[in-house]
Amino acid sequence: MRRPLLLGSVLVTAAALLLPVAPASAEDPPVAPIVLPVPPPGSLPPVQGPLPIKPKPVVKPKPLVKPAAPKPLGPKAWAPSWEGTLASGSPRAAIKAAQLRLTALGYWAGTPSGQFGPQTSQAVMALQKSSGLPRTGRVDAAVRKVLIAGTRPQARTTSGTTLEIDIKRQLLLSVVEGRTVWALNTSTGSGRAYYQDGNRYISRTPRGRFAITRQINGRRVSALGVLWRPKYFTGGYAMHGSNSIPGYPASHGCARLSNTAIDWLWSSGQAPVGRKLWIY
Repeated sequence: MRRPLLLGSVLVTAAALLLPVAPASAEDPPVAPIVLPVPPPGSLPPVQGPLPIKPKPVVKPKPLVKPAAPKPLGPKAWAPSWEGTLASGSPRAAIKAAQLRLTALGYWAGTPSGQFGPQTSQAVMALQKSSGLPRTGRVDAAVRKVLIAGTRPQARTTSGTTLEIDIKRQLLLSVVEGRTVWALNTSTGSGRAYYQDGNRYISRTPRGRFAITRQINGRRVSALGVLWRPKYFTGGYAMHGSNSIPGYPASHGCARLSNTAIDWLWSSGQAPVGRKLWIY
C-alpha cells in the first residue's frame, strides 16, 4: 500500500508525484519530505491582468434632414360640370357653375343664382363678342371652350383707371392698370339715319377720349326715347340703362346697357363723374 506524502500542509497523492517507490516494510527508514524547488524571483514571466478593452469610437448620429416642402401646385384647371348647351331651364347647378366662371373671368353676370336670366345672357353675349363668336347669349360648345381656356377681354389702356367702349366688339370695359376688370355687353349707334325736328341725323356713337361729366339718378325721357340713370360723356350722349340690348349696334348713338348693369355701375362706383372714357 502506498501512503500519502505530506508536503508541509499540502497533501500530495502518489498519482500526482508519479515517483517510483520501493516496497515498504516495517524496517524501512523514515522517508524524508520532498521539497519542490521554488523558482527564483524574476525568473517567471509577470502575471498579466485582463487585456485592456479599447473603447469603441462614439458615432455621432447624423443630423436629421428636414424633408423638402412639397412644391405648390399650380392653379387647378377649371372644367365644366355639365355637357351640352345651357340656357333658360337648364339645371340650376350647371347654370350657377357657368355664372361663377363668367364672373371669375370678368364678365359681369350679377349675383350667381342658378337661374339663366337676362343678366347671364348679357354676360355670355359679352364673352361671345370678346371672342368673335356668334352672339346667341347661350352657353354652347364654343362658349364652353372659352370658359375652359379662361380668356379675358383685352383692353387698349395700359395704365390708370378708365372706361373703354369698343365699338367694333360692342363692349364696355372697366380697366385698371391695363387689365380688364369687368366687361359688359353694350349696344352703340346703329349707323342708320333718323329724323328729329325735321332734321336728318345718323345714329353714330362719337369716338375719342372723354370723361363722365354729369349723370341723372333716375328716369330721363327724351325725344329719342327713355334713358334709365344716364351717365353723360359729351353733349346728349350717355351710357344708360335700356330694356333692349341686342348683340348688334341698335341705338341712336348712346351706349345702351341693361338696367341691372347700369344700376351696378352706379352702386359699384365703376363710372363716377370724372372717370375717363375712351371710345374707339
